[in-house]
Amino acid sequence: MSWAQYPLLRVTAVYILGILMGIHVPEVMAPSDMMWAVGLLTLLAILFRVLTRKRVFYRLNLWLSLTLFAAFCLYGYVTTQLFNEKNRPDHFSRVDNITAYQVQISDDGQVKSKTYRFLGEIHAVKDSVKWYKVNGKVYVYFPKDTIEPRPRYGDILLVNGRPDVVLPPGNPGEFDYKRFLAYQNVHHQDFIQHDWYRLEAGSGNAIMTLAYQLRSWASDQFSTHISGPRERHIVQALVLGIKDGLDRELTKAYAATGAMHVLAVSGLHVGIIYLIVVMIFGKFKDKKYTRWIFALLSLTALWSYAMLTGFSPSVLRAVTMFSFIIVARVTRRQTNIYNTLAASAFLLLLYDPFMIMSVGFQLSYLAVAGIVFFQPRIYGLWSLENYWLDKLWSMTAVAIAAQIATFPLGLLYFHKFPVFFAVSNLVVIPGALATLVGGLLVLVTSWIQPVAVFLGDLLQFIVTGMNYVIFIIERLPYAQVNDIYINPLQAGMLFGLILFFTLATVFKKPVYLYAFTLLFASFIFSAGVQAYQNSIQSNLTFYNIRGHTVIEALSGQDAMIWADSSLMNNRNKLDFHVGTNHIRSGITNVSFNTGIRVDQRGLELITSHGKSILLLKKTPSNLKLKERVEVDYIIYTRLCKKDLGWVRANFEFDSLLLDGSLFKWQAERLKQEADDLDIPYHSIFHQGALQVNI
Repeated sequence: MSWAQYPLLRVTAVYILGILMGIHVPEVMAPSDMMWAVGLLTLLAILFRVLTRKRVFYRLNLWLSLTLFAAFCLYGYVTTQLFNEKNRPDHFSRVDNITAYQVQISDDGQVKSKTYRFLGEIHAVKDSVKWYKVNGKVYVYFPKDTIEPRPRYGDILLVNGRPDVVLPPGNPGEFDYKRFLAYQNVHHQDFIQHDWYRLEAGSGNAIMTLAYQLRSWASDQFSTHISGPRERHIVQALVLGIKDGLDRELTKAYAATGAMHVLAVSGLHVGIIYLIVVMIFGKFKDKKYTRWIFALLSLTALWSYAMLTGFSPSVLRAVTMFSFIIVARVTRRQTNIYNTLAASAFLLLLYDPFMIMSVGFQLSYLAVAGIVFFQPRIYGLWSLENYWLDKLWSMTAVAIAAQIATFPLGLLYFHKFPVFFAVSNLVVIPGALATLVGGLLVLVTSWIQPVAVFLGDLLQFIVTGMNYVIFIIERLPYAQVNDIYINPLQAGMLFGLILFFTLATVFKKPVYLYAFTLLFASFIFSAGVQAYQNSIQSNLTFYNIRGHTVIEALSGQDAMIWADSSLMNNRNKLDFHVGTNHIRSGITNVSFNTGIRVDQRGLELITSHGKSILLLKKTPSNLKLKERVEVDYIIYTRLCKKDLGWVRANFEFDSLLLDGSLFKWQAERLKQEADDLDIPYHSIFHQGALQVNI
């Protein structure tokens, strides 16, 4: 193997390096200076290329390569800086005291539990004096019970108020929604009640309007012809990418069995569409003159399916990838699949550099690369004469190959590993094929009512059977290994282990085995240090969960949580806010609400780790303390009606904590009052959770 065979792979790799530099170290150099640097390197590359044409200068080939790599790296950095909308001088965040704004709805919306969420593009904002032309994205939320009809794609709205900056996570280990949206170039959001007006309806892009209308029509057809709500939502997710109706129990089962990928329209589904085209028109694929017809039919089918899904980002990635493969084959280019994949990735990242931070993008390309490299080698380990057994083994080899290439990311992002992924994929891949084909047939025959009804019933039967098997696999003993925590460095080590083990196996060189052994020892050492640090940890955490009071004491692998009764009855919400912190802290034993003491005066006290904590809740209006009570922390909750002067007069404390349960007006008033009285405090409501090492 020679690196010279993979020029596009090398270029894309250094371009990605530049993007990552632009994301993580954006202050290295101003974009204008970077542009000059890119121009200089490009001129140097041209000079070296001219000189290397003469044999006497052949030694400059190395400098030519290094100059080109540096140029592409810097180009990745520059495109990332330029793509970030917050760096633009006309971004709406640069206008102070916004009182109103005009926003155009730029997607079809998403149904949440209590709201509709839409992505919008702000075109103008108004301060107290005048309007300004601006740009910038925002997520706008509308309550489901709003009086006005819900907005549609392309609508231009006038909204009174100003968008709010998306807040960072309020608790340790919590999902970073601010960073997640920032990688979509969204930094603001607005929860709109009734103070908005529709200025213009349906003025969006004609192709996107048609795509959303087509998807809406298809969704209505499935609602008409598939009676079971769970089965209907599965079909809508699998065929159209509409996941709004999937229930928690179902998604949990698919995730636990390693089958969640079939519910996210992506490469598998686009591959099935391509397979259908091959089955129908495959005889044209390799002939000299008809291969162009086959390529045109394939591209038309793939991009038509992308339109049916509303041009969802995951489908666009997959269709772009397949389009490069189809074009490479029809033009008979002397290239390999890795260069083709790299070219498609380069084009996508040229369009949107932040796409490199998308979990879907990372998993898609790693899975395809893993299948291309590992599947033939795994499949070749076992030869079966029976046709059907051979097909089952081929599918199993695909699942194993994809899992080898992606499992470090699965552990990093999801903290779990599905043990029976190979078994579940033997069910869901044929099931996804049947569901996708059946769903498309329902749409094609929707005007023939008896046929569509029959196909809808058949489709419901197929999906019911697929769900039944998935739930059985989920209930098997040890079906899933949960609560696995690795950090990004350890994930990188796992990828390195896969790489060096593969190189050692393929090339039989001891140097790769030595590298594998050294990296494995480093990984074990890193995991050991992490486990030791968890075993000696001792801290108090005061969580920021809106509307609730939550305190936690960690000691080694044990956790004690004190929370209000309403949150204790909503364990899913509690786990969302504290679960990841437990996983990364190695917590194995959790207890709840023990050790709270209520004294004769009605004061609630918690003692833990040698620290005393007072919960100020409903305090009797006539309560008078004979002497000041000494505590370490006072948590002021939304139920307390006392002013801070009363608190300071009756208690001796190290710090006052303004709880996350407070209403916004309470938190603002108490913060101002604490500043005026010079009281030491930490506002959990404003600053997020407080974690104190003991």
